[in-house]
Amino acid sequence: MYRFVLSSFAVDWSEHRLNCSSISLLIISRQNYVTHARNPAAVVRRKIANEPELEATVRMRNPNFHIRSVHLERLTLEQQLRLVASSDVLIGMHGAGLTHAIFLPDKSGLVEMVPGRLASGNRHFQAIARWRRIEYERWTSQRPEDDSPETNYTTYVPPDAIDKLVKQVVRRMCPQTRL
Repeated sequence: MYRFVLSSFAVDWSEHRLNCSSISLLIISRQNYVTHARNPAAVVRRKIANEPELEATVRMRNPNFHIRSVHLERLTLEQQLRLVASSDVLIGMHGAGLTHAIFLPDKSGLVEMVPGRLASGNRHFQAIARWRRIEYERWTSQRPEDDSPETNYTTYVPPDAIDKLVKQVVRRMCPQTRL
């Protein structure tokens, strides 16, 4: 099914080859925008409170990675599919954007971040990873303040924890690579 969708947009899924010496990592950034008519205030829930720090840490600790941070809502569907189909690892906060994991190439990985309250029973993206046979790791917030509807579940994500999970995923994708 995913290959049918990719080919409908002329995205060649067989073009991308895993290069363990230069991992392509895509960070999905969640920012406020009008998601639909029922959200005229343009407030998006489940954002990373310290996104610049998280990205900077992963960049600094993985100088051989090609890291891109993207606001998917600013791209056409074709651009989104091309970007994801050329990525090795996708990371992001729990949300609809992670369904793009369906379109990751073979031998890729997904790192999901979840506010604690949403952790119980929400295993959609783990199921997608299992179905696609891609590597998967999940970080769940343990801080009660991250579970606040008043802050729209804006979550502090420890950069060390995410860097560790990214490395675990990459080690399983590239067992011969030292990180």
